[in-house]
Amino acid sequence: MKFTIDQSVLANGLARVQSAISSRPTVPVLANILLTVKGDELILNATDLDLSLTTTLSCSVEREGSTTLPAKKFLSIIRQLPNAPVTVDTDDNEISSISCNTSFFKILGMSDAEFPVEKELTEVRSFTLKNEQFRKMLEKISYSVSTDETRLVLNGILLSIREGTMTAVATDGRRLALMETILDCDDVIDGDTILPSKAVNEIQKLLSAEGEVVISLGNARAIFETGNTTLRSKLVEGNYPNYRQVIPPGFTEEISIPRADLAKALTRVSLVLNDNSSSVKMDMKADIVVVSANSNTDESSEPVAVDYPGTPISISFNPSFIQEPLKYLDCNNVSLRFNDKISPIGVFGDEGFLYVIMPMRN
Repeated sequence: MKFTIDQSVLANGLARVQSAISSRPTVPVLANILLTVKGDELILNATDLDLSLTTTLSCSVEREGSTTLPAKKFLSIIRQLPNAPVTVDTDDNEISSISCNTSFFKILGMSDAEFPVEKELTEVRSFTLKNEQFRKMLEKISYSVSTDETRLVLNGILLSIREGTMTAVATDGRRLALMETILDCDDVIDGDTILPSKAVNEIQKLLSAEGEVVISLGNARAIFETGNTTLRSKLVEGNYPNYRQVIPPGFTEEISIPRADLAKALTRVSLVLNDNSSSVKMDMKADIVVVSANSNTDESSEPVAVDYPGTPISISFNPSFIQEPLKYLDCNNVSLRFNDKISPIGVFGDEGFLYVIMPMRN
């Protein structure tokens, strides 16, 4: 195998797939990146068996072939080379010579025969979304994913397809965030898929502002293809809880609050909180809500102008539970809907978005 490629192109490609390399690989070859050269392309592939990343780069090929090289060492070398053409020449003993201008390295790899082969998807459901649409869909809810390893089905995002509508859901048992979008194609089979958190994070990194992502959902794995990069991920096994049960059927009160003003007020009043006091209170009155917090010795408050014709009420929250969705919404105003100070509260904003949290008892 022998090919020549621009240093910056190779460095960017390696950086794109390195996230799939495990810090503690179960077998030695999983610490390596698979390089496959054919035609006029270099294909880079990395995997930890649960998640794999593949990207295709254009290059000048002198001799086709494949090998695996230690990911950390190979990327470190390429990053330090000058921005000039890099030639990689691999012999029959899996020794790769790397040359760029006056720099020269030799590193030992492993045979591509030891690298795991991806299985084909079964019973695939496929559809296409805009990159930005899917990325924003994930970022508007992913903060609600549970980190409790005893509740594995909550350690990911549910993609639920029903009658041409996809609902993405995340919950940690104390709050729930969801986004709904109507799919352009009406022939996608109904079904549920749970994406693990690592895959969700990596997908968001891959999705640029332009282009589309082809999403293929199988029984045990999913594939996401965008541009010249493909992500494959193992799915979380199990049945997601019936999230609809925690959404109140209706609300009697509603208050509209400027999103940016509320976010700034929450950030400022939370500065007095400590480990023993972790709630903020919102006193809602006609045309104003006073956001306040207090600890054993300190207190803070800030008024925010609102549109609220309802009955005065005070509700306490975990401040981060309100702050997190405000970071990712695009709307100017958010709507808080509730029935009383102890029942679930709905936060509405962007189209298709719903966030449900439980208030804290005063």
